Amino acid sequence: MSVRFDALHLVSKHIKMTALNTLRVMTQYGILAIVCLGCDKVLSTVSSMKQLAAYSTVMKCVIDSSAHGLIALYSWLLIVDMEVTPWIAVNSIFCFFISCCVDVDHFIAAGSWKLKDALRLKSRPPFHSTSILLPHVILVISELISKQSTGERKRKMEWIILSFTAVMTHHLRDAYRRGLWFWPFGSTPPLTTPVYIISTLSVPFVVSHIRRHFDTIRKSATLDIV
Repeated sequence: MSVRFDALHLVSKHIKMTALNTLRVMTQYGILAIVCLGCDKVLSTVSSMKQLAAYSTVMKCVIDSSAHGLIALYSWLLIVDMEVTPWIAVNSIFCFFISCCVDVDHFIAAGSWKLKDALRLKSRPPFHSTSILLPHVILVISELISKQSTGERKRKMEWIILSFTAVMTHHLRDAYRRGLWFWPFGSTPPLTTPVYIISTLSVPFVVSHIRRHFDTIRKSATLDIV
């Protein structure tokens, strides 16, 4: 009787922990969805404020770039399961920075550092082509297939998936208004709100599983060496 009670207690405890963990994850991903929608709401509000008309272009660019960075940063925190260490903090800041820096290609394509020139491009600049992420995908697949892991390979993998997260979340947010651009094939239609949100949430979800899988390979390789 005691054994049966202990077994039921363990099952009940496991179910409770699973439910709490599921609720935690859903809340964290729900916050990302709110951040995505909230950033665009702030941007549209600022754009409609007549008293800020003289500064609206600069403010819109700052808010838009910051929104890209914030979404990328929070996505990376989801990928590392909200673990905060000095190294993860540095990586999160880099993720923010990389996502913001995607828009530098506007100035490169314009051949000018003037904002008005960067905003008058007739076509989308090179860093906004989602095709540039193909090497990231190939490298991730090759690393997973190799099933070999060292500290150096882990760091390389970390930077690959970090930069992928930063750029992909940027592209998806832009795709909400303009669609995804796959050079040289063309662009998709603009993403609907549900597709945009689901696609953005899927980035940290998928990348976190890839990162976890790579950690499993690394630990397995370490055990084999020992």
